[in-house]
Amino acid sequence: MGSGVVLGSYKIHGIVISSFVDSNISKGSIYMEDESGRGINIYYGGTIAYKLGDSLSVDVTSDSLIVYKGILEVKKVAAKTTTLGTSKTITPAIVTLAQLTADMNNTVYKERLYESALIKVVGCTISGTPATYGDAGNAGRTITDATGSFILYCRNAPPFNTTNYATGIVNITGISSKYNTTNQLLIRKVSLDIQ
Repeated sequence: MGSGVVLGSYKIHGIVISSFVDSNISKGSIYMEDESGRGINIYYGGTIAYKLGDSLSVDVTSDSLIVYKGILEVKKVAAKTTTLGTSKTITPAIVTLAQLTADMNNTVYKERLYESALIKVVGCTISGTPATYGDAGNAGRTITDATGSFILYCRNAPPFNTTNYATGIVNITGISSKYNTTNQLLIRKVSLDIQ
């Protein structure tokens, strides 16, 4: 998509579903989901103060909509963001890994239902070495359900690289994303997203 598309006079409303404080999302970005269940990654650059559960109105006028590392992203040119509320929640969409894989492999970006949105996969196992959620190689772990497998990605930072991943059958909530051609699920907090 190159330099992207410069947006007209628009605002995006939604709830922040990511958390830089918990180390798994870039400090300059937020993932936000609206009431329709669609998500978007917004890149501000620098360090931003928006937190998990903040309800925002984001003026994207003159910002660029680009494809970055395989997902759609709004690249901000100015802050122009208003906090409308805090401590809001989003109910994740429950999907199988086969459904998630098919969706994230769709080459028509606007047709992806789960990209940058909060999803939940029920009845998973986690595998890979070392037995922590994150590691210096940033290779990710494999999650598997009855329908397929997917990469569970956590950055090489505490608490992810110091916490052993759960064994046995778990339910996993996270943000559906992509890194180039690799589909990946990003958890926010171990205590919140692994059950």
